[in-house]
Amino acid sequence: MVEAVVSGRDVLAVMPTGAGKSLCYQLPALLVEGTTLVVSPLIALMKDQVDALAARGHEATFINSSLAPEEQGERIRALGEGRLRLLYVAPERFRQRSFVAALSGARVARFAVDEAHCISQWGHDFRPDYRRLGQALDRLGRPPVAAFTATATPEVRQDIARELALRDPAEFLAGFERPELYLEVTPAGGAADKLARLERLMAPGESGIVYAATRRNVEDIAAHFHGRLLAYHAGMADAERSRVQEAFMTRTAAVVAATNAFGMGIDRADLRFVIHYDVPRSLEAYYQEAGRAGRDGGPARCTLLFHHGDVAIQEFLIAGNHPSREVVRETWRALWEDPASVVERPVQDLARSVASADNEMSVGSALRVLEENGLVERGHRGANPARVRRRASPAEVGRALGERLTQRRLVVEALERAHGEALDEGVEVHPAWLARRTGLAEEAVRRALAALAEAGLLDYRPPFSGRSVVKTTPWIPEAELPVDWAALDERARRELDRLQRMVDYAYHRGCRRRPILDYFTGRRTRGRCGRCDGCERASRRAAPLDAQATATVRTVLELVRRVDGRYGRTRLAQALVGSAAAGAAAMERVAGFGALEGWRRERALELLDRLVQAGYLRITGEGRYPVVALTPEGRSVLRGTRAARVAVPRSA
Repeated sequence: MVEAVVSGRDVLAVMPTGAGKSLCYQLPALLVEGTTLVVSPLIALMKDQVDALAARGHEATFINSSLAPEEQGERIRALGEGRLRLLYVAPERFRQRSFVAALSGARVARFAVDEAHCISQWGHDFRPDYRRLGQALDRLGRPPVAAFTATATPEVRQDIARELALRDPAEFLAGFERPELYLEVTPAGGAADKLARLERLMAPGESGIVYAATRRNVEDIAAHFHGRLLAYHAGMADAERSRVQEAFMTRTAAVVAATNAFGMGIDRADLRFVIHYDVPRSLEAYYQEAGRAGRDGGPARCTLLFHHGDVAIQEFLIAGNHPSREVVRETWRALWEDPASVVERPVQDLARSVASADNEMSVGSALRVLEENGLVERGHRGANPARVRRRASPAEVGRALGERLTQRRLVVEALERAHGEALDEGVEVHPAWLARRTGLAEEAVRRALAALAEAGLLDYRPPFSGRSVVKTTPWIPEAELPVDWAALDERARRELDRLQRMVDYAYHRGCRRRPILDYFTGRRTRGRCGRCDGCERASRRAAPLDAQATATVRTVLELVRRVDGRYGRTRLAQALVGSAAAGAAAMERVAGFGALEGWRRERALELLDRLVQAGYLRITGEGRYPVVALTPEGRSVLRGTRAARVAVPRSA
């Protein structure tokens, strides 16, 4: 692959995390003249790679929202002057006309795209900013392109090649087959059952990641384990997230419970397990996250704790990510009710002006839709400037501060050197830039500015902590917004389809690698991997059940047949153990009611789940109300024309 990149051929590579994607563009960058431009959405990964390259004396840097505009300008000048071998940028950088214009004068020898699946609106992690890359390539004169991703279906690979206009690309597919990973799906009940299973799955001394779908679930897991693992999610402060990631990477911490915000760019090879506490949104997301285990080649376990009710969480998130037309239009109107050209309002505040929004998530998604269609531009958290104006004369400031070299004096002197008399009218200042100019920590700069304001020496308006919204077009009536509503509807439909594929995988009763390989390769695979719970079940089913176990199975199947697909797992389990709970009581006269009297409900649920996995029952219906129905194979067992082969849990 390195040879293909060096030779100037376009490349499309699908490689697992940790397989050496970065080497495939870093090494060529050192061998050819000019700058290799690397597009990556991961700020932490940019810094790690640039630090490693700089430590070896290579000319590499990055431009992202962590830098003040002044420092970004310095690095853009270095690009134009040809002083860089590698420049890492986030895809959002191509929104800025000044940056795109600066590229025109640069000598870009290679163009590398990491996490390239994000360019496809049919992929699992579509990011509209990636769509600008094709235009950027045109302005650069179409240098050779190398696109890398860890997971992409054939359809997504075609979309990547089309969007980037790759010319006869060399394709490299690797990493879908991971024999070191043991794949399993464990049926689970509610939170208490899941936490109990986590206790058993997390062996002392082993390292791993527990993925959950929501911030609340992450916090509940962390609270349950009382410091035995760390928590990570996007709602945490940047400093705390950095602390957790650093502890995990330096092996100070063995286990992290996290949302999917944690993982991309995580370079730790010794993970012995990845556990999904909730069902992921797609097979792409699942296999990318599970694939972070066992990268050292040693055995690792990938477990999904599956509860069908959790599917509703993902359906809720999908709905929130695909707002209705009414929400998009009302969000547009709410933005224009603010007279400022740059709107600085928290999303939750904006959501109060959007009557049709069920929650603030849909309003945040509506802003994304408006941005995708060129109607607004959103800034980055931490990139907003503060506003500073001098209230006292330099002499008065000097007398008030005295002769000591305090943090406040350092800040004032840096402002005066940079802005001079303009301070009297007021200037925009980035605390991060001031921190670099003074040698102080950014938090110390913010405290010093607040103290100067309290003393009456400066007017100080702190930076907006959220994402500002810039109106980039004149007012357009809501009904005339130039939005491709059909494409948005199609994207939502495909996300629901991907979720269904994930649910099908959870209920799959055969070899677990086969549906994964089929999905990613587009080919039908055969045989068994021998390294999953499906293959283990197949080996356990070699012998038929004894008479008592067979009678138990037939009794359960008969109950399901008689209620004719009207009840879900929980109510069936209640009926089987003879519970008088509402719903189950309605089945008291049905044959099979109380047949498992003396069993715990959890064991009855486990038997039902094993019958699903064996193919004798199936889950039908969608969302919050799935029901259990008999399959043709189950009817054969019930008639006695097929031997039941399933491990029946002991009664308790």
